[in-house]
Amino acid sequence: MTPNDAPSPAGEPRRARSAEPVAGQRLLLIAMATALGGTAMLLAGVVVLVDRPDWWRALLAASVTGIFAAAVSLLPLLWGMQRGPHKAVLGFFVAGGVRAAIAIGGGLLAVHVGGYPLQATLLLIVAYYFAALSVEAIVLGRSLWSMKF
Repeated sequence: MTPNDAPSPAGEPRRARSAEPVAGQRLLLIAMATALGGTAMLLAGVVVLVDRPDWWRALLAASVTGIFAAAVSLLPLLWGMQRGPHKAVLGFFVAGGVRAAIAIGGGLLAVHVGGYPLQATLLLIVAYYFAALSVEAIVLGRSLWSMKF
């Protein structure tokens, strides 16, 4: 029996094995969908307030790009969460880089090929980026908080 297999006293966090999956994967998917939907509604309200018709096109491009970037960035994070706390942290950083590359690349593609407005499109994509980043950080932090390394 190794120290990692020993039962922990009541009230103390249990020691995580290095390959033990990190809990919260289902919560991550639900929270991400909720955050992206809420971000879309919030940004639609902003577009109504600024009263610029070209921003509706920018919102469309930002929504498609931001949601796609967030969905793809879930893959490395979920992969890491399946393989333990250390790989989950690695997956978090890889997910941020993947999301940034897709968001910036998709935004610039929409602007240069699709003719969408530059400033509005990239500004709205940033909101989606930070929504996904905050959800990933909160859920992963919450899941790792109860684990003892």
